[in-house]
Amino acid sequence: MVIMLQKKQHISTFILAGLKLIRFPNLIILSLTVLMVYEYLVLAQPSLEALLHVKIWLVTFSIVLIAAAGYVINDYYDIKIDYVNKPRRVVVGRIIARRTAIIFHSVMNVLAVIFSAFIGWKFFLSVLFSSLLLWYYANSLKRKPLAGNLVVSFLSGFSIYLVGLLRKGEGYDILIFSGFAFLISLIRELVKDMEDIKGDAAYGCQTLPILIGERKTKAFVIFLAALFMLMLGYWFYPRNENIAIYCGVVLFPLVIMLIVGLIVADTAHRYRRISNLCKWIMLAGILTMPFF
Repeated sequence: MVIMLQKKQHISTFILAGLKLIRFPNLIILSLTVLMVYEYLVLAQPSLEALLHVKIWLVTFSIVLIAAAGYVINDYYDIKIDYVNKPRRVVVGRIIARRTAIIFHSVMNVLAVIFSAFIGWKFFLSVLFSSLLLWYYANSLKRKPLAGNLVVSFLSGFSIYLVGLLRKGEGYDILIFSGFAFLISLIRELVKDMEDIKGDAAYGCQTLPILIGERKTKAFVIFLAALFMLMLGYWFYPRNENIAIYCGVVLFPLVIMLIVGLIVADTAHRYRRISNLCKWIMLAGILTMPFF
C-alpha cells in the first residue's frame, strides 16, 4: 500500500513538473490566441462550428507544440543559470532527467512538423524554421545582447501571422496584432533579463542589462512601453466606440501600471511581477479581437 502511494506521488510530481516545464498556463493563452485569431480575424463570419474543423486544431497543436518544445530546450541549456536565478523552479536535472527532457523536446518538435505538413507547404516550412530558430536561440542567441530578445519576440508575433496563412486575401489586421505581440513580448523579454541579471552575469551571458546597465535598459523598456501605448491609441481608437472604451478602461491602465512598475522596480521580485503583468496585457490585447 505504501509503495503504491509512493508511486502515485512520484507520478503526480512528475506530471506537475512536466506542466511546469512546458509553461502550461502560457500554452493555454497561446491556444486561446490562435483560436481567436482564426475566429475573428481569419473567418469572415465567426462561428462555433468553425472550431470543429480539423485544420484549425492541427494549426493550434503545431504552434503550441513548437512553443512547448522551445520552453523545454531553453530550460535544458539554462540549468546552471536557473539554479542561481530561480532555484525552486528548476525542473530539468532535478525532477525530470536531462535525457528525458531532450526526448520530450524532440517528440514535440517532430509532432509539430508532422501536423504542419497537413496544412500546406508554407505552414510546414514556417513551423520547421521556428523549431530550428528556437533551438539556436536556446543554444546561443539567448546569451547575446538583444538578439535573443528579438528572436523570441519575432516568433511571438509570427505565431499570429502563421494562423493568418489560413486567410484568403489581405490580412492587415493580422499584421497589426502580430506587431503588438512582437512589441509586448520584447518588453517582457527585456524585463526578464533584468530579473535574471545575477545568474546571467555569473555564467558569462551578455544580455542588454549586463552590457549597458540596468538603468539604461529600464529607460529603453519604458520607451517601448510608451510606444506600445501610443500604437494602441493610433490603431484601435478610430475603429469604433466599443474598442475605444475597452482600451481606455482596460488596456491603457495596464500599460500605465507597467510603466510605473518599471520606474520603481529595483529587485528581481518586482521585475517578476512586471513580467507577469505583461502576460495580462497580452491576454487583454487578445480580447480586443471580437471588436474587429
